[in-house]
Amino acid sequence: MASKAEKKESKEFAKLLLNAQGVNYDDWLHEQHKALEAENKDFMKEIIQQHLLDQNNS
Repeated sequence: MASKAEKKESKEFAKLLLNAQGVNYDDWLHEQHKALEAENKDFMKEIIQQHLLDQNNS
């Protein structure tokens, strides 16, 4: 796992790159979160449905 200093350095570099491209870091990060949610939505729905089935069969 990366150290706190490594994480900070990576974050600052990403901010610098994004800023050079005219992209706000917080907006970009929010979009990354939304993309991760979208990519995993079906998987999470399956897990929740299975959990509900397991509860009903208990």
